[in-house]
Amino acid sequence: MMSKETLKKLGIFGVSFGLIASPLAFGDMHEDPATQQADPAAADPMADPNAQGDPAVPEQ
Repeated sequence: MMSKETLKKLGIFGVSFGLIASPLAFGDMHEDPATQQADPAAADPMADPNAQGDPAVPEQ
């Protein structure tokens, strides 16, 4: 059986490796331009299609 000290070092190494590798893995993700939608409002599922705009901004 492994000693407690060896398991502790292995655990620290595992957590450190995970914290370093995770942002690198997510940073490599990108979307192809062909799959992106042309309408930015369609990309937002919370967008209200009946919204009239900002009521605080006067209309011209």
